Amino acid sequence: MDIPYRKIKKNILNHFRYERYLLGIAKFIKFNPYDRVCVVYKTVNYLKSLVLESLNSEENFREYNIEEEEDMQFEDKYDIFILFLMAHALGDEKLGKLLGDIREALVSNGSVFVVDYAQPKGLIGNFFKFVLNITDKDACRYLDRGNEIFNKCGFAEQGRVILKRGCIKVIHFKAGSILEEG
Repeated sequence: MDIPYRKIKKNILNHFRYERYLLGIAKFIKFNPYDRVCVVYKTVNYLKSLVLESLNSEENFREYNIEEEEDMQFEDKYDIFILFLMAHALGDEKLGKLLGDIREALVSNGSVFVVDYAQPKGLIGNFFKFVLNITDKDACRYLDRGNEIFNKCGFAEQGRVILKRGCIKVIHFKAGSILEEG
């Protein structure tokens, strides 16, 4: 009797793991080998090896862990910023400041990609939100955060994808003033 329970529990937990979505994230972002890429993350940057495989040089890559760096200073200009599973960890004020700093460090026509949790629909979605509330209360609190904070900071959504099973979303933003010029 314990075997089916363990199998069901394992299947449910595997359903919510994000590592399986990494290739889908990379396909959506479509790196150019000469892009300068900055990944801002919380805890672990699982995208690092995939990004480095796509770039011409390790010198084109920079990463910042929001848990280790209080005040991030971007020293270079970047073509792509990726906010990897961390936007939910910041309140609106801190996220707004970070987005302002990113906008200053973004090259003309650069992109920001937000990779974060999405809520699947139906019973699985309700269960996902329940599990997320237990494991990461910040993620659960900001799960339904809209684009308002990004729009307020001058970014406009270009597109989005909800990856398989609906647990991870990737949203592509560009700076609003760049859109108005082009």
